[in-house]
Amino acid sequence: MNSKLRTILIGLISLVVVLVIYLLYSRLGKAPEIDLDIAAGTLKSVADSNTDEFDSEIGKIGDVGISVLKKPVFRHLNKGQVDREFGFEELLREEKGEWEVQKPYLNIYQSSFKCLITADGGKVQLEETSGSPSPKDAIFTGNVVVHILPEGGSDIQESFIYLQDVVFVSEKSLLSTSGPVRFVSQDAQMLGSGLELIYNEQLQRMELFRIVHLASIHSKSPLKTFFSRNIQDSNDHAQSMVGASTELSRMSLSNPSAIANDVSKLNGTAKTARRAVEPERGEYYKCVLSKNVVIDSPEQLVYAKDRISINNIFWSKASTEEPNEAETAGKDATASSVAVSPDSEPNQPVGVSRDTIITCENGIFIIPMNSAVIQDDFIQPVTTETSSARTLSRDVNDSMNRTIFVTDRIDYDVLTDNSVAVGPLELTLYVESQTEFKSQDALVPMNITAQKEARFLSAANQVVFEGNCVCTMDRAEPNNIRQKYTLSASKLIVNLASQDLNNKSRIKHLAADGGAVKFLSVKTINGEIFSGVNLECHRTDYDTSRELFIATGPGTIRLNNSKASDPNQQQEKFSLRKPCYAFLRDFSTLKYFMKDNLIIADAEPGLMLQIDYFPVVGGSYGRQVKATATHTEVGFVKTADSSELSTLTATGGIMYKEEDGNEFLGSKLFYDREKSILRVEGDETEPCYFNGALVERILYDPKTGKFKAPLAGTGTLQIK
Repeated sequence: MNSKLRTILIGLISLVVVLVIYLLYSRLGKAPEIDLDIAAGTLKSVADSNTDEFDSEIGKIGDVGISVLKKPVFRHLNKGQVDREFGFEELLREEKGEWEVQKPYLNIYQSSFKCLITADGGKVQLEETSGSPSPKDAIFTGNVVVHILPEGGSDIQESFIYLQDVVFVSEKSLLSTSGPVRFVSQDAQMLGSGLELIYNEQLQRMELFRIVHLASIHSKSPLKTFFSRNIQDSNDHAQSMVGASTELSRMSLSNPSAIANDVSKLNGTAKTARRAVEPERGEYYKCVLSKNVVIDSPEQLVYAKDRISINNIFWSKASTEEPNEAETAGKDATASSVAVSPDSEPNQPVGVSRDTIITCENGIFIIPMNSAVIQDDFIQPVTTETSSARTLSRDVNDSMNRTIFVTDRIDYDVLTDNSVAVGPLELTLYVESQTEFKSQDALVPMNITAQKEARFLSAANQVVFEGNCVCTMDRAEPNNIRQKYTLSASKLIVNLASQDLNNKSRIKHLAADGGAVKFLSVKTINGEIFSGVNLECHRTDYDTSRELFIATGPGTIRLNNSKASDPNQQQEKFSLRKPCYAFLRDFSTLKYFMKDNLIIADAEPGLMLQIDYFPVVGGSYGRQVKATATHTEVGFVKTADSSELSTLTATGGIMYKEEDGNEFLGSKLFYDREKSILRVEGDETEPCYFNGALVERILYDPKTGKFKAPLAGTGTLQIK
């Protein structure tokens, strides 16, 4: 989950910041070292500065009237190279300090991209500053298009941003539109409406960026960001965009020579700072998507009922101190790019598929980490009618075998690459079925729920679930048999496997901890319970590569096989296929080696393993069998419909006692089902006794029920 989420969201932030800078360029692109080129038109001045009245259709700059102003081009030079151009088709009118222009455009040239911005029309509110006009508020209207193209072999994709209009209010440093916002590229598309941007000139940082209503984000490839093929490249690009917006916000059209001097000082300061080799300066931001956030991809589905918050997004201020050197040497001043032909602007992304889709009901916003903005002002409360985690999980449980994660809230930290999901939450992922019936269910769903939280630790590739955790897995087998496993604990720890194409398990290690761990295995046939195993212990661990299950005690196992069919043929005395109950208590560790069908159990220090076996005869308890040992090794063999006890080795304090039957003691016990023999031996510290008699050994045939026990010294006891 986390890797793709990180990639997609960082790409989204890059998209947002690039949009911010392009819009800031178009509103605040003041130009030191202005080169006013009239190559495409003429400037005819009325030249009478004493004339106070002009026709409403005649333009005016300060006290100078302009009868016609067509196709002017304002160029910004950076080290003698053009890196920015602003112009328009015609100045239509000036009235009460407002310019109305036709077909304004802005071209931006950078080393890795160029940006062409066009609109049908625009209005600029002017105010007098030192005797010269300075823009105060502005609006671009009608078919606003931002066209981004790669330059110099960069990884930036060609893309478009479509708006109906954009308004800038200088007093509030607010850039906004209430209309639709659409971003389109070959690999991605974003649809939304309502945009707000607030820039703090004093702190030189963006205070708020908000898409009021985010309809959807479509990404063709979840392994790419929206602008770059690499996450780091995308983040670096975002940083450069924020830096450029800072520079532009400080510029003014009022005094070109003063601006040039300010920029020169700014560049000098930047160079001095770079030579000082100081820690990188910048701002940390957070990005929040809220209310029923869904990230839908072929591999996974992520749903956050309240919000997804991406924290500590670092944007360096280094790029704000000196603009990138524009690679514009080959540009002809008279042949600059202006309006883009509509034929080259796609109305929809080329080849965008339903690979990854992000949606939410309450938009997206970006603010500084230390912002005083009250986040809840932008987040509508989630009502109880909203789909619960469990309901949504069932709704999307399709045949795609996708990982599904449903939670209330996700907080992701870019610095550590760690995430915290606030519960209640639910995770469904598909793991390789550990069964001989591979063709039945190659992958089976594993479902994990937690009430408190889940923490993803990137360095360890680990997820920790806390608070009434329950893990379930339901596996289908032939003949209408189902095996359901349930693991519950206060804490579950999942170590994820590497993204190896040959690794289908997706889980490397699963641990249950917290002091009260329960494991339940239930087999059903035609929907009715057939048998079950209940394990209670302190901790469990499961290693998928070794197929090893470890239970750490003190612990108890209960086997309920009471509903097993009583076969017609006679079964061995210790058969687990017969209707029975069995109990194992006071173990310290219990290991189950699945590949070898072997269980090894050891007693708690100073205690004995306590084993109780109750056969079920005619629906009632049969004669109880009790046994003790300090160490046991039990081997199983697969049968047509179950597993059967194959071998058993027990050592240390052996005691076997049948209710109203035989009793024997010893130091070692060995049972072999195939040979139908049970052997008990003693040693100097734990001699062998049979029904109170000291014997050398005990040989027992479970099929015939015959005992053979040579007495210590002379003679042999033979009992049938």
